Amino acid sequence: MDERNVQGLSYERLYAVYNGMISRCHNKNNPHYNLWGGRGIKVCDQWRYDYQAFRKWALYAGYDETKERKYQTLERIDNDGDYCPENCRWASYQEQALNKRPRKTGAYKHNWTFEGITKSAIEWCEIFGVSVPMVMYRVKAKGMKPFEALVTPVNRADNLDEITEEKVRSMRDSGMKIKEIADFFGCSKNTIERRLGKRK
Repeated sequence: MDERNVQGLSYERLYAVYNGMISRCHNKNNPHYNLWGGRGIKVCDQWRYDYQAFRKWALYAGYDETKERKYQTLERIDNDGDYCPENCRWASYQEQALNKRPRKTGAYKHNWTFEGITKSAIEWCEIFGVSVPMVMYRVKAKGMKPFEALVTPVNRADNLDEITEEKVRSMRDSGMKIKEIADFFGCSKNTIERRLGKRK
């Protein structure tokens, strides 16, 4: 049995939220671990080892897979507390922005302002639940506006020929991991590795 009791539901957008939550808190290799796990924030055992338990809570708490991501982000009520049923709720990105802990001015290179709220690029990516490298690639390499880069759904390449070695290497150079690139194009990691000549 899947150690997290996923049972074939890993395709859901909610699972990406769940997986990101656990990675930020318990994976020291996560680039933003210091903002969660490094501060002592954990995911309760009830959720950490059982996606179905988290999913059941999420649906009961009002999560809707069909709503736009910006209208429902996972928020901790006590920003220094753990991820657990008693300390979490679904909130719009505007609501969550008001609950963010203060950050030092100039702590991050890129700062964006939406609807009068200024946050670092990393914070906005946290709020929208998207990959920082992917968003920065969209802004720097594809010329997207920051807000567009945050809310544009992941592409699914209809033609695998669109996934060129040049594009993949450019994305790798921007800091994206192979899995993030695969998610960006909606293909398998093997496809990306083949473009890089790592698989035949």
